[in-house]
Amino acid sequence: MMFSKERAHAPPQASRSSARAFLLSATLCPSGQFCVVGSTGPSCRCVASAYRACSTGDVWNFNSCNTRNTIAESCTGATECTEGPLGPYCGPRVTCLSDDL
Repeated sequence: MMFSKERAHAPPQASRSSARAFLLSATLCPSGQFCVVGSTGPSCRCVASAYRACSTGDVWNFNSCNTRNTIAESCTGATECTEGPLGPYCGPRVTCLSDDL
C-alpha cells in the first residue's frame, strides 16, 4: 500500500490512458486521512496508531483522524500519564501543595 497526504499517483506500470483515468478518480482526502492506493483504486483512510497521547490517565494510541484506538500503557498505582519531551509515558503522580516559587 502507498500512503499519500494529497493525491493518489498512478502506478509506474500503468498505461497513459489508464493513468489518466486513475488520476481523475483521485480526490483530496479530508484532514487526517491519507490516500491509500490498493488493487481497487485509491481510497481515503485514517492510519491506525499514528501517534500516542494521554487520555483518561493512561497512554493511548490514536489514529490519524484523532480517534482513540487501543491502550498503549496503563498507568496504575502512584503513576499517571504525563506528556514528556519524547512523548507520553506513565510517570509518578505529582501533587503541588502550593505555588511557592
